[in-house]
Amino acid sequence: MKHYVCMVDLYGRAGLLDEAFDFVKEMPIKPSKFIWGSLLSSCRKHKNLMLGEQVVKRALVLDQFDVGNYALLSRMYADVGRWKDVSTRRSIMKEFVIKANPAYSWVEDKGKVSRFTVNDFLNPSSRKINQFLEKLAKTMKDCGFIPDISNVPHDISEEQKIINLCGHTEKLALAFALVSFGCQRIIRVGKNLQVCIDCHEVFKFVSRVYDREIILKDPNRYHRFMQGYCSCRDFW
Repeated sequence: MKHYVCMVDLYGRAGLLDEAFDFVKEMPIKPSKFIWGSLLSSCRKHKNLMLGEQVVKRALVLDQFDVGNYALLSRMYADVGRWKDVSTRRSIMKEFVIKANPAYSWVEDKGKVSRFTVNDFLNPSSRKINQFLEKLAKTMKDCGFIPDISNVPHDISEEQKIINLCGHTEKLALAFALVSFGCQRIIRVGKNLQVCIDCHEVFKFVSRVYDREIILKDPNRYHRFMQGYCSCRDFW
């Protein structure tokens, strides 16, 4: 099965989504949810919502309680501003009592692990972290960086959307490392959920401006950021 997953992933990386879909349908064995999950991720990356909806239908036949499928399709709807469909998906999740795992990230230094949740204000360094993120946001804005707010709730102000992004757990962990670890060359961050597009861009920016090597592990892969680039080549 692993070889089939790899083939679907390769088709997806090349943007050959129809070919990937045909490949899956013609497989001599029944596709697993990992096969459909890989194809769904590619659909989001290449903004193919129509195929993504078909993939989700087939994936839910295998596991109707897989929160990842609901969450990824909701993000695809959010990407194109279909907020009514986002609400519908959330309603379905509530109806089936499907709960998304709370996001958290962690960073380790000298055997000590520091963990962060969304908008975490309990960390003793939270004030320094927030000050650093505010400074970073201004620096990035001055450099022409435009935050990706496609997955932020639409019913809040533009300013609140930016603040919402600053509270993402991987950003908190990264900021903590930068303000606490001094000139440490390599920073290692872990996250229990897939990194979002905006945070991925921020990590690339920080690796270049602050001259750091950053290793980020999420459920999909390891990301290695150096000099403004990521080892995943912006496909995850």
